[in-house]
Amino acid sequence: MCGMGEEERLPRIVREAKWANKKGRQPAERVKVVEDVWKGLDIDENETLETEGLQGSKEKSSVACAEREEQNLRKKTKDEEGLEVYGMKGFKDYLHGPMDAGTKLKLSEKLDSVRERAGTVLQKLVQSDDPQLPFVPERAAVKHAITHGAATPAAPGAAGEEGKEAVNWAVPATTFPMVVGLLAVAEYHDAIVEGLVISVGGLSESVVTHSSKALLRWLRACKSARNLRAVAGLALRLVGMFGDAKGNPRIVVPLLKTLELLLSNECFDSLPAEEHPFAELLLVAVVAEMKGCRNVGKICLGASVLVCMLNYSDPVRPKALRNSVLFLGHRFPNVRKTVAEAMYLKLLANEDVVDEAVYEEALDILTCTAWDGDLQTAKDARSALAQLLGVSVPTAAANKKAGAGTGDAAAKGGGNPRKADEMESYESLVRTVGY
Repeated sequence: MCGMGEEERLPRIVREAKWANKKGRQPAERVKVVEDVWKGLDIDENETLETEGLQGSKEKSSVACAEREEQNLRKKTKDEEGLEVYGMKGFKDYLHGPMDAGTKLKLSEKLDSVRERAGTVLQKLVQSDDPQLPFVPERAAVKHAITHGAATPAAPGAAGEEGKEAVNWAVPATTFPMVVGLLAVAEYHDAIVEGLVISVGGLSESVVTHSSKALLRWLRACKSARNLRAVAGLALRLVGMFGDAKGNPRIVVPLLKTLELLLSNECFDSLPAEEHPFAELLLVAVVAEMKGCRNVGKICLGASVLVCMLNYSDPVRPKALRNSVLFLGHRFPNVRKTVAEAMYLKLLANEDVVDEAVYEEALDILTCTAWDGDLQTAKDARSALAQLLGVSVPTAAANKKAGAGTGDAAAKGGGNPRKADEMESYESLVRTVGY
């Protein structure tokens, strides 16, 4: 985070709060103080997604502490003049800002300590009755989600009043079922989705398991209730995250993992193509994201998403099939092998993907080819499969013609592009395997 350190910010908040609380201050002066304090905190939504490690956890927790400090400030200013300030539009926007940029996003974070701090702050904010904090978006929905999820007994001595039981927000099994319930609230939807993507596509087994289970359960409930609007809203927000991430692998990779999970579980198959263009938009976004990519893990995830999209009908299926077949001739051996395995499993699960007359032969090509072996052998097998499926792929002659200029330039420079490419592929494979 930029600006002054956290240890300097909170004392400044207290000093300015005392100044603003003195009698005789005009409402406009109080609003100015509040705006300056928030600017000093400098909360950034992108930073909450990208900041990692212990230092990131400390910074996020400090922001949550500052939000709690602001709640105490508002308690002190609950007088006649303070209520006049509450009614002003600028102050309402100020209160809405931290809920967007801070608590909502951090509530579905993958770091246990951050979720615990954010959840505790949010629970106190929505359950506070002395005074009741104004302008909290959909207070009733948030309060219901928290109290409904607090059915498990708290630790001895931790329980409060009825309906205000303490919740251990650091436990993924407790947090995520409550968080996904807020996806139905428009004001919280986007921030919750972004946090869930980082959790579902993360590395911590416990967080991935419980966040994935909660999200899948919510989607199944929406489909059972025929709430296609909620399903479509989630789908379109996931596609929109590609544009927001701008190629950042720390966001795109978890996003691709999340999409692979949801597509493999057929979560979006109930969306009518003529009303919800999710599949076409996703196809364009994934293909654009893979263009020029050299990250093997990211390419494999993107290819797996394309293979999952073979379940869709025209015009998505032919495009997804062609792009999937193209990956069978990729220069990285691990990419070729991953795509071949994914296509084989998809054909076994859904025979309608290809014509019945070529089904068995297509399976034979996918199973009998050493896709992680010689590149030219893999390209020959890809060409045979493409011809069988009626898919157009670059031919060897076209590749030779297109690469002639590059090869001549490399020869003049004394380099060997083929050898460098093979070494790069080998190094990439070693990094992926983990040796």
